[in-house]
Amino acid sequence: MSVLSGLAHAFTDQLHFSNEIREAVDRFLPSYIDKKKAEGVGEGIEEVVRMVTEKLCTIPKMSQLLWGTQKVDGRISTFPVVRVANVVALPGVPKFCERAFDELQDQLFPVEERQSMYFDTIYTDLDEFDFSKRLTDLATRFEERSVQIGSYPELKNKFFKTKLTIESESSESMKDVLAALRELLLGHIVYYDTHAWTDTVTKWKSFKTRKTAENHLEFVRKLEEAEKIVEEIVEKYPLEQIALSFNGGKDCTVLLHLLRLKVDDYNIQVLEFPGPLKTGLAALKKQRPSIIPVLMGSRATDPNGKYMKTPVEWTDSDWPKVLRVCPILNWTYTDVWHMLRGLCIPYCKLYDQGYTSLGGRDNTVKHPALRIVSSDGKEHYLPAYKLHDDAEERCNRSNL
Repeated sequence: MSVLSGLAHAFTDQLHFSNEIREAVDRFLPSYIDKKKAEGVGEGIEEVVRMVTEKLCTIPKMSQLLWGTQKVDGRISTFPVVRVANVVALPGVPKFCERAFDELQDQLFPVEERQSMYFDTIYTDLDEFDFSKRLTDLATRFEERSVQIGSYPELKNKFFKTKLTIESESSESMKDVLAALRELLLGHIVYYDTHAWTDTVTKWKSFKTRKTAENHLEFVRKLEEAEKIVEEIVEKYPLEQIALSFNGGKDCTVLLHLLRLKVDDYNIQVLEFPGPLKTGLAALKKQRPSIIPVLMGSRATDPNGKYMKTPVEWTDSDWPKVLRVCPILNWTYTDVWHMLRGLCIPYCKLYDQGYTSLGGRDNTVKHPALRIVSSDGKEHYLPAYKLHDDAEERCNRSNL
């Protein structure tokens, strides 16, 4: 039984053939038949078309045909939608259904009759069970104000654990419930971003504003210092003379994002050089002798960063001559994770498996301080950002 015959049955109506729909069908049938014949499937096509046409045109007698308005040019839609009493039968094919709804939206739901609705979303790093009782109590408080709160756990997202959706018919109620939720989740709200690499400047300013409001003034100072260092290098040297040392680790991931803040459009050329840093720099200078500054993610606690006195220095005389630029030289392990997770910057998934510092395959293991054993005896590792002692960052590297 088709949808339309089902509607006829539901409303105790009879089916009849609509000549108005037939006229609409006839407008595109010739080109459709020609196309099928050109594709080599013309045999029997007329009979198929006849049967489909009969099905499309057979509708309940009490039907009303709705003609929408095309969004592109304002013309009447090319095909009608059938309405029986209070039921509108939209096309079953998703793209046609969406188009029909767009064309009929103002007719079905006049603007002056639409009720205003307000929507928002909050993400948190808490498990749903951690605050479910308090959330239920809060939702009960707002029930009489036509506020709906939905809670959805997320098991695979690395940045948040629970997503809350809020719907309200009143902007004032929405403002109040958001304030209550932020108080409930204080210190555990995640400003989730699926595209951290877009509109970076605006998001960067918002991030610094949030951290300032949270009184993380020293961290904000480090953010601004790193930003200024990158900015000065980009302004002083043409992009073709600038290189960025990237090994996929957390520090150079931060560095790449800092560069993205200052360069709107760049075409990264990836050059791979095996071996230690000194060997890699020599190969780089040989292949690209014009390179002068090399942005690096070194920090003062790194083996290669502890000898640097300032974030910008020329290499020693026994090294390939480049200007070492280390914007996050004075950052801590915690600082790095605050930025990566605070801006939802994608990072290497090994860090979520218990590795805090990445080296070679033969000298890098999961950090023992992150090891936990569940009640059933199974071993698990917390993600790297859960390490509380910055001094233990490289305790999972056997040669450091």
